[in-house]
This record gives sequence, C-alpha cells and structure tokens, in this order.
Amino acid sequence: IRYRSPSRGLGDVYKRPVARPTPAPLRNAPVTEPQRSGGLDLFLGYTGDGQRVNWSPGRLNNGHMIIVGGSGAGKTETIRCIASELAAQSMPVLLIDFHGDMAGTGSDIRSYKIREGGQYYFNPLELDPGIDEITPLRATSDFVDAISINFPTLGIQQRRKLKNIIKDCYRTAGITADTATWTRVLDFDDIEGEIMSCEDETIPAYLEDIFDYKLFSGEEKISIPAILSGGITHINLNALPESLRYLFADLFLRRIYYTLQAMGEIPRGTDDERAKFRLFVIVDEAKLLVSQKSGSKTAIKAVLNKYATEMRKFGVSLILASQLIAHFNEEILANIAVKFCMRSENKKQAQENARFFEVSEKDLLNFQPGEGILIIGSEKMNIRVVPTSERKT
Repeated sequence: IRYRSPSRGLGDVYKRPVARPTPAPLRNAPVTEPQRSGGLDLFLGYTGDGQRVNWSPGRLNNGHMIIVGGSGAGKTETIRCIASELAAQSMPVLLIDFHGDMAGTGSDIRSYKIREGGQYYFNPLELDPGIDEITPLRATSDFVDAISINFPTLGIQQRRKLKNIIKDCYRTAGITADTATWTRVLDFDDIEGEIMSCEDETIPAYLEDIFDYKLFSGEEKISIPAILSGGITHINLNALPESLRYLFADLFLRRIYYTLQAMGEIPRGTDDERAKFRLFVIVDEAKLLVSQKSGSKTAIKAVLNKYATEMRKFGVSLILASQLIAHFNEEILANIAVKFCMRSENKKQAQENARFFEVSEKDLLNFQPGEGILIIGSEKMNIRVVPTSERKT
C-alpha cells in the first residue's frame, strides 16, 4: 500500500487494488478544517483504513464531478454533504431538484418551490440591459430549442411558427435589438393568447401545460444575484409534471450561464482557489439534461452538453448525479475531472458501471450506502462518505 500527499487536491490517494473497503470507524468529522491559504478543501469521508479524503476542486483542471449509483446507494446524502461543506465556506450552491428531497432539513436554505399558480417564477423571455448576450432573437431561439428538446415530436414547421409568434410579440411590446427597450417586459400572459389561438392546433397542445401551470409567471421573481451571493439555493420542481420540470431546469440553467458570461471569464493563473468559482450547480437525475448521443450533427444539444466546457471559464462547477455512467456521453465525460461510483441497485446497473470503472460487478453490488470508488485520472480510492448526521455542525 502506498500513499502520497494530496498534491492534486483529492486528499490521500489510496493506491491498492480496488475492493470493498472495510467500513471506517465512526467518528464525528468537522464540516471544515483549518484551510490552506487561498484553498478550497471539501471533506468527503475516509478510506477503509481511516485516511481522510478531501475534494479540492480548485486544484484540478475543472471543478466538475459525476456521482453514479442506484437507488439507496447514498447519492442524495452525498449531495447534501457536499452542499453543506460548500455553504460552510460561503460558496454559492444551486440545487436543481426534480424529486424534492435534495435539500435536507437545514433552516439556512433559500428554497423556491415551483408549482401550479405558485409564488416564485422566472421568465426566460425577459431581457436585461446588463446582459447583452440575451437579445430578443437569442431568447426566442433558446426557448424554442428547449421546447424542442423536451417535446421532441414537435415538428420543424411548428418550431418555426412558434418562433415567429414570439418574435411578433416582442415587436408588439416595442422590444427590439436596442438595449434601451429591454426594460420593457414580455410577460408570458401576453403571448398566451397568440399561441393558444394559433391555427396550427399542435402548438397550443404542446404548450398548454406551460400556461395552465403559469410556469413562467408568478408573484416573486427568482433572484439570480441572490443565488450568486452565497449559501444554498434549492429549486424544488417536484410539484410539476415531469416534462415541465426539465423544461424549467433547462431554461433556468441557460439564464444562469448568460448571467455569468456577462460577468466575464475568471482570470487565469489565480492562486486563490475560491476565486475560481462563482457557483456550484448540483443536479440529480442529470441524465434528463444531457444529450444521450454526441454523433448527430443536426440534433439540438441539451443544456449540460452545450455548456459543460464553457461554464468552467465563467466559474461554474457542475456536480451531476445519475444511476448509470452510460447516461453521460463522451462529450460530458471528457470534461469531468472527478467521478464517484456508488452501489449498484441491480446486476444490469453493476455491469454497465463496472465496465467503465474497471471493478468487479460484485464489488458494486456489495457496497454499503455511502461507500464508493472515487476516480481521478488513473488513480482510484475506495471511500466511505461521512453522512451529515455524523458531522459536527
């Protein structure tokens, strides 16, 4: 057995053939430890013989992580631990939650429950004079792209008609390419009548739920500056129909990207690891926001494929969870520095994940909740994530 110093930011690297770890002795672990000057070290757990493991995303070529494992493997608890570690160091965290169970019970979480006729909303067609990347045409194209991804049977002609309806609504509202007009708001209620009265009945049929649920209308707009100010922001989409959950998440992540793009790239060569990150975005069931195939030249890319590379330049860390490594195509995997494989739920899952992580199916089926294989490059280590209940607050 060999160990080396955490020069690449993963803590102590466990250098022996991967096998199921002996459970580490239970102990109370501090949420934070004395920080290196300018460092960002996030405590994950322990190796089988008690070596402490930190994740230091600022030391890697990107701050992205993938977590895979079956139901009951401990993915959600691992997400909660990472989010609490980040919040304890005043780093902004955004949870995109399709099932409503990611946030835990902390009272210091900024939570937005998106629901039918709910209080909170964001408007993907609203423009901001301070973000000149989002023009009326760009906002229209992004909206139609997201509709096309989430409703793939919508035809090319229907997409074109939808785009023309929205462009006409912008013109009617007096909103043009001139940023001076962008203080005006194109409300979704303003375009509902135009879309619902469209001669092509296919378009209203696809978008009816958006208007019925008032998906992009409400009383209080979700504040992106508040999200970037620090702490944990929880976007709870559980109360929406499945198709609307993914549509909302898709368009909201696009708006996050444009906001950060307008702030400019993170300066290169900074020694301050914390300054490399403006936001940590955590998505469970991330497969739903990822294009499954990367070979088609005509397919519209899903939002995480489109921005996985670009987001890094603007200070975003993506932490993506799903059941299978196969849910992430080569384009995504090539831009993820850290991969964590937890217990598989069944033999089929174990076969797929074992092939990628080069371990036995038996190991993946026999892991206990919270146990898994952490990989960076060619190095592997077995760890047990310390759950929030065993951490000092």
